[in-house]
Amino acid sequence: MPLYWPLPTWSWPAAALFAAIGLIRPFVSGQLAQAANQYLGPTISNTLGSSGPLFALAFGVVILGEALDLPTLLGAFAIVAGVMVLSWRGGDSKTIAWWALALPLGAAFIRALAQGLTKLGYDALPSPYLAALISYTVSTALAFALHVRMGGSIAALPGQAGLKWFVAAGAINGCAILCLNFALAYGDLILVAPLVATSPVFTLALSWAVFRQESITRQKLAGVALVVPGVMFIATQLA
Repeated sequence: MPLYWPLPTWSWPAAALFAAIGLIRPFVSGQLAQAANQYLGPTISNTLGSSGPLFALAFGVVILGEALDLPTLLGAFAIVAGVMVLSWRGGDSKTIAWWALALPLGAAFIRALAQGLTKLGYDALPSPYLAALISYTVSTALAFALHVRMGGSIAALPGQAGLKWFVAAGAINGCAILCLNFALAYGDLILVAPLVATSPVFTLALSWAVFRQESITRQKLAGVALVVPGVMFIATQLA
């Protein structure tokens, strides 16, 4: 967070909207995703959880009035299909509880809803910094409250092994959220949301090239082969 930035005219309704976003993401969406893994297994939950950009497209067109053209639509579907291919893990024998299909879909919907509501909040309070600050302050308070409620001790946290890596991950995630907020401030939701969904490609690349925990298979190449043209379709609308 920089020491100084131009502050827009304050709006309590927009601030309340950003706070509400902090209540549902990542707290509620994360809980739904974890429950989906428990009841459905990672294959189905990750695959259905990749549908977030489709919810964002609907929000952008119906609520925000954004214009959806054919290249953007094709690009979004290609990215979603590619991420689903990358998320698929064969041989998952977990019994499907059909009602639990709503869990990963709910998590995807909440992520898309949070992006759409952030875009709406910019109409009255156009500050990506304040959007991130307000929403994640609420999320942090919820996380600490849940930690204490489950019997954890805040005072014991500094002595936990691996804490420095969690701090580093939190700093990186904070930068990512700030970048997302800036993208939403200056770009249409229907363009931003599909591009954000390409994160599994970067995860695959880092895991293979840096952490040496992934091997390149035909399935993964097929997923990348769907995602990259999808990004190119959407990129043509940004020019």
